[in-house]
Amino acid sequence: MRVKNQDLDGLILDWAVAQGTGMPVLIDRQGRLVFHIKNLKRLGLENDLFSRSPEAPWVVYNPSSSLSLGGALIEDEGIETSCNRTAREAAQFKGATASWRAAYRGRWPTDEVCWGVTHLKAAMRCLVMKHLGAVVDIPEDVLAAMSKSQAPGDAAALHP
Repeated sequence: MRVKNQDLDGLILDWAVAQGTGMPVLIDRQGRLVFHIKNLKRLGLENDLFSRSPEAPWVVYNPSSSLSLGGALIEDEGIETSCNRTAREAAQFKGATASWRAAYRGRWPTDEVCWGVTHLKAAMRCLVMKHLGAVVDIPEDVLAAMSKSQAPGDAAALHP
């Protein structure tokens, strides 16, 4: 299934980030995206925060909601973020949400600006735009796993 970059969210966004960065990930039995702790060095994250026993060597891969994972990618990729409207400001208007934008350093304003309700989501969409393009092909097994772990997003966001 084809999904527009601006519609990527949750597990699908995290999966697309993994594809764009070459991070080997798996979908576990609970429908979570995970990576093996041997790949922590690759992310520059070898510390106690992610220490795991040999019996539990898997770490949830969620860079669109984890600052420790997403922040490392923002820094490595050279992505800038800017807040257009904070959650507090958005609360003053019916139906409004927080609004962040992200782009590669020195590249805005351009068509390559991506948006999100958090700086992590905007930045991860920016990374995916650079590496995979404006539309991403999502395999059926990833979509099936998404339906296990979270409610699907707006059906209009998915494009066959």
